[in-house]
Amino acid sequence: MKKGFFVFFNIIFLFGIYGIVYGNTIDICKVQFDNKNIDLATKSCEQEAKANSIDGFFYLGRIYLNLNHPKTAINFFKKAQQLPSNLSYKGKIYRYMAIAYLNLYLQNKFLYYRDVYLNHRIFIT
Repeated sequence: MKKGFFVFFNIIFLFGIYGIVYGNTIDICKVQFDNKNIDLATKSCEQEAKANSIDGFFYLGRIYLNLNHPKTAINFFKKAQQLPSNLSYKGKIYRYMAIAYLNLYLQNKFLYYRDVYLNHRIFIT
């Protein structure tokens, strides 16, 4: 009787651990993003985005913003913005979307000045 009881609780424990470790892909995405493991975070966030999850789109936007791809990040933030969520989450989306737009603006300014001043050899003396 004790052996069967022990085996039963071991099975329950293992299923619990398995569910925690291999559970929700968005949790894996968040943990990998926080640990700066971009490849694994991207894969798990893409799986969530395929399921039309607001978290998947939001974290994909943050990943591409960190990779300095503001246009792609803005597109993911717009997809996340269109899905229903609470106001606090909408605020986060708008905050990071504004950062992405600022990043895009600065990137375009840099490219403009690079093309005008470096390619045409116009230097102010």
